[in-house]
Amino acid sequence: MEREFTKANLQGVYRMLFELAKGNLAFKIERSSHHDELEGLIALLNMTAEKLHKNRNQFLWFNRQNGIVVIKTLSFLLNQECEVVHYCCEIESFENSTRSDDILDKPFVNLLTTKSRAAWKKKILEPLKQEQTFTILPLNYKSYDHLNLNLHSVITRIPYPDAVIYIVTSCLLDIKKDDVFNFRENTTMNKLSHWDQQLFHEIEEYIIDHLQEPLKPVYELASLFNTNEHKIKTGFKEIFGVTPFQYHREQRIELSKILIANTDLSLKDIARKMGFTSYPQFSQHFKNYTEMSPRDFKKRIQKS
Repeated sequence: MEREFTKANLQGVYRMLFELAKGNLAFKIERSSHHDELEGLIALLNMTAEKLHKNRNQFLWFNRQNGIVVIKTLSFLLNQECEVVHYCCEIESFENSTRSDDILDKPFVNLLTTKSRAAWKKKILEPLKQEQTFTILPLNYKSYDHLNLNLHSVITRIPYPDAVIYIVTSCLLDIKKDDVFNFRENTTMNKLSHWDQQLFHEIEEYIIDHLQEPLKPVYELASLFNTNEHKIKTGFKEIFGVTPFQYHREQRIELSKILIANTDLSLKDIARKMGFTSYPQFSQHFKNYTEMSPRDFKKRIQKS
């Protein structure tokens, strides 16, 4: 049964969009057991945020010589019972959404989502109690209502003669400026200019916004973005690893997978919704990309 779009069940979407607008890309909306278009929207929003997060981290890494990367940390000192004894927070989005009274002297797992609690118990506590001194694990922290903060974390075990303490350090890459493209080009690097990088990310945004229709030929894209065909053919692939048409096809299938997994739309409706001329065409493209038919993919999802 589909939910109505109300202020209550859209609260997580509103908060997510607000955080994305501020540049906080490590958030995810809590998923539910519903199987409707709202859940599909939530899944798509989570996927978009994750992709933006990865793209920005990749961008910062390739441009690290410019010195704009800031690593912000969220650190916890835990006693032997894994209760929070002390913590230090440099991540504003976590600090603004969580009270210290809900952290200090409370079990650390109270800060984690259900999925991360299971991972904490299985991959952290049991191995660390044996012989490992540290391990790395992505942790999902509960933050604002309906939102989780996903951070890569290092957990260290420090044994003492009569006790054990744990240190949890979670990290977030950040930038000093909002306009990540507005810095001088480093001529010592073999890379595209910041103007060209911005151009190709604008082309990517155009492709994402037009997944439900055939992509324009390269010469039309060149005219639309006031550039030339050669630059699009070579530069886009240099940044994204595929041509604009390959990227368009891949993103169509990725969105189709989200709709199959999170909605009750029929496969033919999804094919039509994604702009394919027929179901056989959709099925062939889907199989070429995923090595299974849409029906087989749906059956696998339903079993999982």
